[in-house]
Amino acid sequence: MTDEWIACTLGELATKNGLQTGPFGSQLTAGEYIEGDEGVPVIMPRDIENGRINEDTIARVSKAKADELCRHRLMRGDILFSRRGELGRIGFVTEKEAGWLCGTGCLRARISERANAEYLMHFLNLQQVCQWLEEHAVGQTMLNLNTSIIAGLPLSLPPLLEQKAIADLLSAWDIAIERTLALIGAKEKRRTAM
Repeated sequence: MTDEWIACTLGELATKNGLQTGPFGSQLTAGEYIEGDEGVPVIMPRDIENGRINEDTIARVSKAKADELCRHRLMRGDILFSRRGELGRIGFVTEKEAGWLCGTGCLRARISERANAEYLMHFLNLQQVCQWLEEHAVGQTMLNLNTSIIAGLPLSLPPLLEQKAIADLLSAWDIAIERTLALIGAKEKRRTAM
């Protein structure tokens, strides 16, 4: 780490009230979810895969219910953590998911302009971060995270311009990997059909 890098915690980089758990069970009950593609999506831990939000399994609530839960609305650049069970599920909210809701089993981190949220997303998906989260989680039967634990997560940050350059490079690699995997999948399907 050079002198230009800074050591800090996630809590120091979050906006005011930027660390927040999803709605509790009494605020959002199972009977309030609706069927079909209408309504506002609610992101649960199962919907977070490889740093992204998978819409295939997503649950939805009515717009009226989403309006009641407006403090749980997501913005582009928010980072979602699974707060129980598989603690390594960490996802990035893109423009597409802006306005959706943070679900009951998730915890949201909204990052200030002092850091590049996309860089942080890549950093937070390192194996060492998952290990730190598991070591600091609470609970006997099932590991749980809370805003205090997430706030204490130690980070190392290069200067802001370097963060952006690193994030852009890693995002480009992610796109190339996804395209390659899609080509491999298509080739496998053709081979099977033949």
